[in-house]
Amino acid sequence: MGTIAGLEVGLPAEIDDVTTEWMTEVLRTSGAIDASTRVASSEAVPFAEGVGMLSRLYRCALSYEGGDAGPDTVIVKFPTMIPHQRAIADAFNIYEREVVAYTDVVPSSPIRAPHVHAAMVAPDRSNCCLVIEDLSALSQADAATGATWEQALEALDQLAAFHATWYDSPELEAMSETFITFQNPIHLAALPGIHTEAWPACKEQAADLLPPEIIGFGDTWADCLPKMLDVVSSSPSILHGDWRTDNMFFDDDGRMVIFDFQIAAIGNGAYDLAYFISQSLERSTRAGREREMVERYVEKLAEHGVERDVEQLMFDVRCTAAFCLMYGFASYPGYADLSETSQQMARQLLRRSVETIIDLDGIAAIEELVS
Repeated sequence: MGTIAGLEVGLPAEIDDVTTEWMTEVLRTSGAIDASTRVASSEAVPFAEGVGMLSRLYRCALSYEGGDAGPDTVIVKFPTMIPHQRAIADAFNIYEREVVAYTDVVPSSPIRAPHVHAAMVAPDRSNCCLVIEDLSALSQADAATGATWEQALEALDQLAAFHATWYDSPELEAMSETFITFQNPIHLAALPGIHTEAWPACKEQAADLLPPEIIGFGDTWADCLPKMLDVVSSSPSILHGDWRTDNMFFDDDGRMVIFDFQIAAIGNGAYDLAYFISQSLERSTRAGREREMVERYVEKLAEHGVERDVEQLMFDVRCTAAFCLMYGFASYPGYADLSETSQQMARQLLRRSVETIIDLDGIAAIEELVS
């Protein structure tokens, strides 16, 4: 695959602007088709509606004329139109993060990701468009039952390889303008406001998922935020930020392909690890095996030349799982505007997060952290 097309081919404002001429230029630039081949037709239909909360996704079916054929389908990605979700996305610059991740980070990392034909963001960050390989022929973990144990181990192994590549890298400082660290002032400026708006809505609309101890912790979550950010910022590497099975495909050999780098950041690998444990596994699969997963991750890091202490990392994972409660409640101010699929996803995200915090005794870890 050749160069990833950028603004030089033009930035479409909407899916209706994705013409056959534009797609031809994109695919020629990426090397997916040769100079004698052109896209003859492109039919776009909404794809994974309600799943990508911060984006609109379309699958484009393509036909060709001239030379050799190219990909039958590609995925085209634009920013969300839901005001609450777009405000969060813009505050944290997630669209530029993903573009830079695909153009600068993924090519230097050992993980497998989709081929990216185009990745572009407007200079004023008002719009973004990506054209990505369609991997829907591969399998995914069952959304309802979560990852199997075998899928979880593959995801952990690949996560360790990814983190080890960037662990304490001298390149991190230069990359921190795009992949902001958790010490960036935006977090202390924005996250308490998200908590103030979202947590009451969460308690109102998802009360059945919140046991008393979680309600108590949730009420004080913003007070604990500075200390939690200290933990998430330590031992830095590049983080994927959304390492869960919704963003993974698995081939016939069980090897994982990861996508969706919108919240890639710089921070403690415990963040991706805790987020994966709390979002991709049902309690019946992971309960009592969390330490086993942390130990495996540490072993795999060591294979790539990075040493981390199991006990410290276990503590960091417990604290970070509590921090990640944020992702369980953040969508609730706009909950009524979400599709039924997105509402179910939001409830599942919250439920799994709550269960993991309880099972890891994450609240006790936070109490120790702030004492």
